[in-house]
Amino acid sequence: MKKKLVFGIDLSDVNNFNEDLVVDLLEKFLGSLKDTCRCQNCLEDMYSLSLKMIEPRYHPNAVTEKVSGTGAYESAQSDFNKKAENEVREAIEIVSNNPHH
Repeated sequence: MKKKLVFGIDLSDVNNFNEDLVVDLLEKFLGSLKDTCRCQNCLEDMYSLSLKMIEPRYHPNAVTEKVSGTGAYESAQSDFNKKAENEVREAIEIVSNNPHH
């Protein structure tokens, strides 16, 4: 993968943590939806639509995202994950009803 360099500074460690979350959720939900198309076009559409629908969470490294420490953090994470699950389900439904093939 190409490095993301700005004035010689590598920004490759800045990532949207929702990318991994969406992959996990797609596998979870598609596992029980046997009649849903899983071709590359449909999976890419579900993945990209999900990411568009969920507020991005860019962080410079995984340590920043995993720091907890308070119940408020855990509660916010739980709320965010529920919203993400709903958005991924909606993206699956949209793509399933309107496949690009």
